[in-house]
Amino acid sequence: METIKHAAWKRNDGVISTGKNHAEIIKKSPYGTCKAGSESGFITSKGRFVDRHEALKIAIESKQIKADLDTIRACGLLSENLWADSGFKYDPEKGYYKEEN
Repeated sequence: METIKHAAWKRNDGVISTGKNHAEIIKKSPYGTCKAGSESGFITSKGRFVDRHEALKIAIESKQIKADLDTIRACGLLSENLWADSGFKYDPEKGYYKEEN
């Protein structure tokens, strides 16, 4: 089953940067803020870049988040829905993951 692994920012030249959240990606970027034509989204476990709305569907289907989170309905998935609201941890290599008890 496909899952959400990383927050991502796709520049208009096709370069994709990843991180725990979109603000972190912008902060680490040598370009500073993102330019017109760039897009925020997520990278999946299949290596696909998806927009926030497709990411939301994937996260719900894979049970990474609860389908009833009010904050995500209009704007799509926020990285915070994974690491803050649903208790996932983030590792730059593994992406979002849940510790097994």
